[in-house]
Amino acid sequence: MSYDIDKNFIALIGTGTYHTYDYFDISKGPNTNEYRLWEQMTINQFLIPLKFEHRYRVEQRWVNGDYRNRFRYRLNMFVPLNNTKIVAKTWFLSIFDEVFFNNKAPNFERNRVSAALGYQFDKKWIVQAGWINQRNYTANQSSAKNNIMLMLMYRINRKNGEQREQVPTTSD
Repeated sequence: MSYDIDKNFIALIGTGTYHTYDYFDISKGPNTNEYRLWEQMTINQFLIPLKFEHRYRVEQRWVNGDYRNRFRYRLNMFVPLNNTKIVAKTWFLSIFDEVFFNNKAPNFERNRVSAALGYQFDKKWIVQAGWINQRNYTANQSSAKNNIMLMLMYRINRKNGEQREQVPTTSD
């Protein structure tokens, strides 16, 4: 659940359950079961034509029954391609880097880098497609994987609300 304090500040509280499988043998069941609760503050900067999103997140995680915290920061830049603002009928680029820290060693846990091309159809519908690389760090090794992503977003707006520029980001 999120609340737009104004166009530059958004507060969010979220929860989720996550299950990780060995993708070579899914029939074995999940390797990791996680329940997560998080609080988040997003700060947007509108520097014509660039848009920046600073996302700060604190997570409380129960991973296979063990409790731990995680802290995340994401810097996301949006570049409108055929407009100065990201409004209806706008193509845009989205580029982000997100770092993950936790309260147990190794403290630097993960880094995600992404680049995507998006289109905002109207004030409600947005699509993005692109690449995301995730590198995980443990005490003994680091590993990375590349993924292709496709996102279709629907934004719920107030019935009589004015259309204003927002960054086309996910609240995941």
